[in-house]
Amino acid sequence: MDKIAIYGGTFNPIHIGHLLTASDVLEQTDYKKIIFIPTNIPPHKDLPENILPKDRLKMVELSIQYTKNFYFDDIEIKKGGKSYTYNTLLYLQEKYKNSKIGFIIGDDLVPELDTWKNIDLLQNMCDFLCLRRKDIKNETKYRLTPINNRIISIESTEIRERVKKNIPITFMVTKEVENYIYENKLYMDKN
Repeated sequence: MDKIAIYGGTFNPIHIGHLLTASDVLEQTDYKKIIFIPTNIPPHKDLPENILPKDRLKMVELSIQYTKNFYFDDIEIKKGGKSYTYNTLLYLQEKYKNSKIGFIIGDDLVPELDTWKNIDLLQNMCDFLCLRRKDIKNETKYRLTPINNRIISIESTEIRERVKKNIPITFMVTKEVENYIYENKLYMDKN
């Protein structure tokens, strides 16, 4: 049976921290593939920048293009509207019938799991693979598989701010993503 880990997020933009923590999941578990799924519209947070979903998807594609066992899926962007993990997992269970699915979350999301659509069903559909973001200790009623990942102090918000202020983002994102951001004038003031 294949074991596939889903890494969802806004990826606005995807950065080195996402890639390194995804590598940690592969190294520390028996999951064999990571599928990055950019959200269309996240239900629990606003997208602060007017960046098209296709741009966020393209940056994911560029980031992982040379990495074995990293894949992407555009299901949530194609579907449109708000992206709910439950709906995405129903689709993935159908697409990967003979696979066990894990869903990667950061420990910063644990306190809000109770607000997720159909969380009681969701926790039986997948394993939650829990990344450490800032060494937060969370008590939870949900089954979580802790990942002892590297804590990378890079955030997409910081990258967007640096671009806006014309400060280099070299080493924070892949070279391909850096080029894509500047070629397409993403995150820059439009004045």
